[in-house]
Amino acid sequence: STLRIIFHTEVVVCPRDAFSDDPSFLRTLDDLASSLSPPDALTSAESMSKHPNRLQRPQQQQQLQQQEQEQQRGKHFAQVPQSQWSTQSNPRCTQLGYGGSSCSTPCCSVPHHGTNYPLNSQNAVIGNAMGEYKELYLYGVSSVDDGGLSGEDAYRAVCRRAAVGNGDDEEDDTRPKCVSDWAGTDYNPLTNNCNTFTSTVLKCVFGLSDDKPDLGVSDLVTVDCPEERRSGGGSG
Repeated sequence: STLRIIFHTEVVVCPRDAFSDDPSFLRTLDDLASSLSPPDALTSAESMSKHPNRLQRPQQQQQLQQQEQEQQRGKHFAQVPQSQWSTQSNPRCTQLGYGGSSCSTPCCSVPHHGTNYPLNSQNAVIGNAMGEYKELYLYGVSSVDDGGLSGEDAYRAVCRRAAVGNGDDEEDDTRPKCVSDWAGTDYNPLTNNCNTFTSTVLKCVFGLSDDKPDLGVSDLVTVDCPEERRSGGGSG
């Protein structure tokens, strides 16, 4: 909204060669990626912030904890300059997002259009997002050649039941139940929303931090992944 009270997030995954015509942008992305902390390098302050009732501390220590948290916040993601991403029109990215609807089948509310999303698009998977306020943050790099995941891999991981139903994969009974089936009717504005989906993709599929810019009441849920991310795959 114009008051910036309610926030919508999505995950966009792009192949590196989508930006091969812009070496300056690639250098910017490389510099930002090198500045990020490892995804599992959560400080004690961050850990306590996600579990505020785990332990009571004296007021002075709580203040120090908050200061440490503020110092560390943002190291698991980095804002990409709008002046650079807004010129990237090559439709090679995968858009992953979730919203509420009346459909009830797995992942029916996770629109999937393949790898044809340009990074500078202001279009979201929900119709009421205000794309002109779009901000872009880099969370990490996934090398497919080294066993990492592409955007299509990520979609199949988080929407595995839908992929099985479409014949894209074989059912694997050893894989854990997803955080959600991501049907439109599963949506809850506080406990299972677009930001819960983003957290699941980041944390449970890519093994990255699910920390975000301060989204307030839009992002109240700390996602617990069904199991640790496996090499070359994940579960949503």
